[in-house]
Amino acid sequence: MKNTIPAHMFTVGVFVTGWLISPPVFALNTAQDGLEKCRQLTNDAARLVCYDTLADQQKKAMQTHTDAKNDMAKTTAQNSVKAALAKPAAPARAADNKTKPAPTASTAPAKSTSIEEAFGAEDVVSKREERAAKRIDELTVTVVKLSFTHRDKARFTLSNGQVWEQTDRMKARRFKLPYTAILKRASMGSYKINKEGSGVSTRIKRIK
Repeated sequence: MKNTIPAHMFTVGVFVTGWLISPPVFALNTAQDGLEKCRQLTNDAARLVCYDTLADQQKKAMQTHTDAKNDMAKTTAQNSVKAALAKPAAPARAADNKTKPAPTASTAPAKSTSIEEAFGAEDVVSKREERAAKRIDELTVTVVKLSFTHRDKARFTLSNGQVWEQTDRMKARRFKLPYTAILKRASMGSYKINKEGSGVSTRIKRIK
């Protein structure tokens, strides 16, 4: 029988050789000796077992080598931390000894935007405030004043200080003030207002 190495055994040999690229010197010598012994075997099955055993040995040797390196690196890092902690701190300069007062609620006012205040504020507040506000689609308000522009556009003043102006050409209805109204989001980023209980709405935009 010819002493040839089947394709699958050649793959095993390449795998084992790959383990020999960067192990310790003693592992390299052991692997070379093992490969030579495996090649001398004439039985295919025995030779395959020999290669598998050699591969397992190389894996264990490499793992031991890696664990040792990791332990050494960990020990070095721990020693560095201990040395840094043991080093006395440099004396502070006189200017650094001055204690600065901590900011208080009065010196650092917080900026907040309520849902009601942010509703429909696209044209009068920044985009950042608009994104920060929680999106709602409907809001119940109280109309305290109703006036008209020189173009006969209605202006609705709400109890919260907001002012909304009519944008469509419909004749705005007059109701006894004050009255409860519903603000709703409409299509194309617009808004509508209608008296509570009334089916007639007016398209509006916020101007204040």
